[in-house]
Order: sequence, then C-alpha cells, then structure tokens
Amino acid sequence: MSNSAYLLVKFDNKQKLMSVIDQLQDESLFQNYDAVDGHYHLLIKVVDNSENIISIVKSFDGFSEMSVCPIEKDNQKEFMLDETSTYCYLFIETDEKHREQLQKKIESFSETLFVSPTSGSYNLIALIKNDTFDKIHRFVQLEIKNLDGILRYKQDHVIFLDRI
Repeated sequence: MSNSAYLLVKFDNKQKLMSVIDQLQDESLFQNYDAVDGHYHLLIKVVDNSENIISIVKSFDGFSEMSVCPIEKDNQKEFMLDETSTYCYLFIETDEKHREQLQKKIESFSETLFVSPTSGSYNLIALIKNDTFDKIHRFVQLEIKNLDGILRYKQDHVIFLDRI
C-alpha cells in the first residue's frame, strides 16, 4: 500500500511561501506542489508521509498548520499546468456511502483533470481546469456543489508564482 499523501499547508504569512519553494525541489521527498489561494497556501504531494517528512514541512519558515490526506488511490496523471488556463483544487468531504459514485461523477466532467480518493480531512481531492476562475466557480456551483453525498468542500485556486 502506498504511503503517499497530499499535505495541505497554511503559513502565518503568505509572503513566506516564496522562501519555502526552494526547499521543495527534492523530488525524492516531494513529488510535486502547487501554491494555492483560499483555505490553504500550499498543496504538496509526498511519496511518503512519514514523521520525517511531516517534521520537514513543519520546520518551513512561517509554517502555521497542516492537514494530511493519505492517498488511497492515486489518480493524478502526469501533466503540466498550462499557464493560459486557470486551475482549482477541490477538497471534498463526502458521505462515505456516496464517495465512489461522487468520484465517478466528478471525473466524468471535461473540466476535471483528476479525482483521487483520500482519507483524513477530505475524502476526495480533485483538480478542475477552465478558462477563468469565474467559470470554475460557476461550474462548481452548478455541477458539483449539490451532488448527493457532498457534505462540505473547499475550493482553492492554483497560483502561478512567477506571476506574483
């Protein structure tokens, strides 16, 4: 069984995020990461969510808090974020009996890049793509928000750090 996880990290000051990026270059520890704006500041995908990795993340300058979401089945495909599009992570808490059905429904939308079942704070983590954040927001409101079995969700936009 995989020990990979998504680490959803908050900092006491978003400006500290830039100094953390250099520390994330070790691909043996950190598979990939995205700066996000919303409830969290950074989403990190790790190969191993051991105490050692958790300690490293907690030692980042400005670290405030973290949610660990072990990945039950990694559906994230290899892709590069296209800077002409906008992206948003959805962190979804579901009714357990509807989770698989919800995953399939969310995956069926053309806007969805992937949905991975997780444990911890959220049952599903999805990445959504569209032309603008407004279109993503409308899509989530119209197509996802009221699906049967969704208890709560958080929506965080991906930030391209080179645009800051």
